[in-house]
Amino acid sequence: MHKPARTRRRHCSHLARDVCCGDDPREALSCRIGAQTRRRSRPSLRSAPYLGRPVPIDPHELQPRKRPQQQRSQQTREHILEAAIDVFTEYGYARGTTNRIAERAEISIGSLYQYYPNKDAIVIDLATRHLDNGVADFNRRRQTGSADTLEAVLHDMVGTAIDNHRHDPEYLRLLIEQAPRSGELMAKVAALQDASSHRMRDLLATYPEVVVEDLDTAARLTVTTIELVVHHMLAAPSALDTGDLHKELVAMLTRYLTGD
Repeated sequence: MHKPARTRRRHCSHLARDVCCGDDPREALSCRIGAQTRRRSRPSLRSAPYLGRPVPIDPHELQPRKRPQQQRSQQTREHILEAAIDVFTEYGYARGTTNRIAERAEISIGSLYQYYPNKDAIVIDLATRHLDNGVADFNRRRQTGSADTLEAVLHDMVGTAIDNHRHDPEYLRLLIEQAPRSGELMAKVAALQDASSHRMRDLLATYPEVVVEDLDTAARLTVTTIELVVHHMLAAPSALDTGDLHKELVAMLTRYLTGD
């Protein structure tokens, strides 16, 4: 008995999506849900956050399978992460499958799965690398800099944040809107924010031009404002000029802290 033509077309369209979404059943489901969401409201990375993506229940599914020790393995991991950025930017999260990432990285899908169990784990690693790079860049700039005024310190901090966000806007939107919020990642974010706030509090205490009374609150506001404003402004569809963003954000924070 033949299926009605409409049913056959629907069945074939599901098969086509499953093929494009790779071998992982979760990715096939993610792709199908993403397609259904697009048919209803046509959201995009530029206009709305991603809706309806299933998140793995097991926290271990968000962990890399191994941390490479040898240089060749480290290079392979970097190739995977860079390929993932390209694929997610080009196809979006739902259609940015592990098969496409492996193909872009010029490795087999089996080799990719030796490092990551799924694409959620890849995005978590990208977000972690983004945070680590920001801390390393700031520490490097502070060691080599000679900031003798509060405004100069803020200039360095904002400049470091901008440098760490000089990625394709689609990639920044991916981290904002679609990265799974694992417990480990959120704990890392909280720890980095606390450490940055403590350093900022100590810095504020050394500058007599600072007039705010609550240094702890001022330090946290300063650190959070720099990170969130730079991240969201550079990820916006119509991003601000980085020079203007740098100048105005430093001026805003300087006036807040000094009262001038």
